[in-house]
Amino acid sequence: MQKLINLKSKSGSALVGAVAICTILSIGIAGLIGTTRNTVNQEADAHDDAKAFLAAESGLLMLTDWVMLNGSAASAMIPRNGTVI
Repeated sequence: MQKLINLKSKSGSALVGAVAICTILSIGIAGLIGTTRNTVNQEADAHDDAKAFLAAESGLLMLTDWVMLNGSAASAMIPRNGTVI
């Protein structure tokens, strides 16, 4: 009879522990999700910067090739119909 009384006095303590563990895990998971989102955004920004750099470099290389073939960069600014940009 004594064992039943001890078990009844502890009823609900497992629920409190389980809720506490779930709360702690939820906070930890939310923190990891925030960190992951931040990392993904930084990587996307770095990728966009790299694309912009490579596009600019490509334009400069095209202009350099034009100058090497035609002798001046000014001729690159005159379209075929003769009007100056």
